[in-house]
Amino acid sequence: MATAMMRCAMVAVAVATAAGTSSGGGSSAPAGFGLTSSRNEYTVDTGAGLEFSVRRTAYWGWDWFARSKGGITSLKYNGVEYADKNGRYSTVNSGFDYLHTSSDSVSVDAGYVGNATIKVTVTTPHLTQYYIVKKDEPRIYMGTHWTKQPTTENQIRFIFRLNAGLLPESDEAGDINEAGVQYLEEYDVFITKSGDTRSAYYTNRRAVDGAPVGAQGTGVGMWITGASHEVGSGGPFYRGVRSLATTASLDLVHVLNDDFAQTEAFRKGTLAVYTLEATAGAPPTGAIDYGFYAGLGLKGHVAEESRGQVSGVGIQTVPGFEYTVGFANANAQYWTRAADGTGAFTASGLLPGTYTMTVYKNELAVHDRDVVVIAKQSTAISNVISTRDPADDTVIFRIGSWDGSPVELLNGANVTKMHPSDSRLSSWEVAPFVVGATPDREFPAYLFRGVNNNVKIQFKLPAAMKNSNRKLRIGTTTRQSGALPTVQVNTYKAPTPAKQSKLPTRAMTLGSYRGGNEVHEYEIPASAWSAGEVQTVVVKVESAKSAKGGKWLAEAVAVDCIDLVGQWETDAPTTYAPTSAPDTPVPETDAPSTSAPSTIAPSTSAPSTSAPKTGIPSTPAPSTSAPSTSAPSTSAPSTSAPSTSAPSTSAPSTSAPSTSAPSTSAPSTSAPSTSVPGTPAPPTGGAGPVNTPTPATISPSTDAAAGAALPGRLAAAAAVVLAALL
Repeated sequence: MATAMMRCAMVAVAVATAAGTSSGGGSSAPAGFGLTSSRNEYTVDTGAGLEFSVRRTAYWGWDWFARSKGGITSLKYNGVEYADKNGRYSTVNSGFDYLHTSSDSVSVDAGYVGNATIKVTVTTPHLTQYYIVKKDEPRIYMGTHWTKQPTTENQIRFIFRLNAGLLPESDEAGDINEAGVQYLEEYDVFITKSGDTRSAYYTNRRAVDGAPVGAQGTGVGMWITGASHEVGSGGPFYRGVRSLATTASLDLVHVLNDDFAQTEAFRKGTLAVYTLEATAGAPPTGAIDYGFYAGLGLKGHVAEESRGQVSGVGIQTVPGFEYTVGFANANAQYWTRAADGTGAFTASGLLPGTYTMTVYKNELAVHDRDVVVIAKQSTAISNVISTRDPADDTVIFRIGSWDGSPVELLNGANVTKMHPSDSRLSSWEVAPFVVGATPDREFPAYLFRGVNNNVKIQFKLPAAMKNSNRKLRIGTTTRQSGALPTVQVNTYKAPTPAKQSKLPTRAMTLGSYRGGNEVHEYEIPASAWSAGEVQTVVVKVESAKSAKGGKWLAEAVAVDCIDLVGQWETDAPTTYAPTSAPDTPVPETDAPSTSAPSTIAPSTSAPSTSAPKTGIPSTPAPSTSAPSTSAPSTSAPSTSAPSTSAPSTSAPSTSAPSTSAPSTSAPSTSAPSTSVPGTPAPPTGGAGPVNTPTPATISPSTDAAAGAALPGRLAAAAAVVLAALL
């Protein structure tokens, strides 16, 4: 295998070779189910309209990028060619011969297994790829096994490189196929003439949601489905790249692992399974059965009969929140949904071993314990009590809800789908947040040092309550560029908390708020309270050193929740009622759409069907009764990050999870004064008035890493660079 430089030096050979080795290798397509071979390719016909070819010899040419031996060179459905018309192959990363060095050895073999199965095997020193076909099924069953992480790119992604012109209906968030598109940030975030931002990163979905990745054309759909994430990394809420569309090319991506916004170590050694399925257009439904893999001699495959199960009941849940149960160790990860009310769950298909079982309230870990999984047995667990849910504490006020996401806060429903500078978002700069009057959705989901620093919170504290020290808490889901939230209460500046975890420098501008889910605590002495009744808290983002890269890449934090711990003088806990619905998210559907970008209205837009999270309390009237039965954690919160995709049904990791129905209770429409409230009567669920912020209009050149517009549609050369970045 020649190095990249050797390939570039052999242009003459490349031209001569390429002329005689186009897709199909000169052989006619096989008729019906079967396997044929030519000098340069194996061609497999499923017998169900789907036919593909795999390169079996080295490609010699100056245009060698993504043209590795072992790549899929042709992908036809009902006689139409859907492979990338620029000739890039569908492969792992940039090619099987470029995983660890520029000259990895690659071998390709193909053959029948029985009379109704065909297996193509691509072997490299540290990674093996399988393409498997069952007779009369329009699917390519896939399997990837690795023993060492790639060194040329610190990720493993299988990328289907397809013809965008024939599959125009893909995820709009990753579609840069229009005139006037500019680079906005680095070389992977773009901005349109209208101010909409696009990136392959904004096509992400959470792994737990299990939505197919695909695109549609006239009478056709190509979908990556049936993925098992057991050997992946990042847990149930990890968000990975899904698609990028340019003028000619469409990349559909299945992420096996990725160092982007990664929170845990990479895994290896077990076969990762997934499937490409061709349809008449709509995404496929139902689980994929990989049981037949047991007889195919695949590296790293563990049959179902060698796996175990964990079942449980009695998870202590809070109504309105979705609960997920995860299992993780150094070798594998799994998850399943817990049923509403009972908290019952079952996770099947786990590899034997000891796992940390984690219960998530939405995306916040609230309980963990060790469990042992034994092959062919079911481990039973009962009475899972949430032991570290901050929402269990009685507080004087709370902004947002403790659930590991900023979804209910300003712009929080949309930060995974667009750049923070997107013109469709509301302005990040806000007026002081008045406890009891301002709705949660008007507190910023993200705090940027160079954009909306020094956010003020104002609340009233009766004189009788100023003799006590208090604890203020700020929950963050991730932090950028070494940022830390700091707090000043009136004139008192609380000590800056110590860093708790090392987090990625660049994630919040790439559609991810996932990180360490940290709780920063600030001790506020009684001497900090002002003589007047109104108290002012200023939340500021600081760092030991300034970050470079513009205001959006500078220090920033993603907010989960902010509260002030304590009880009123009567020891009666505060009662919470919803104050507002979260921002209306950009609609998400599993099926792609080619419609124009939806316009996100400011905070007066219609609420989503998810109920709002914990509201802002008023100061209750004195009471000598026991703690209120309407605890903070029983308010009607948002159930999850916005997604309409179905829960994961991937095999073999877990059984199909249950789907929690979101709360549909609407917030009250009562409108108290916008001034700092006095000491009111016990709350009745009323919400403060909604102040309509004006959406920020961002100039295309703002913080652009490279401001030159790409003329017309992206040039072919730019498309190659973009593809390389995937």
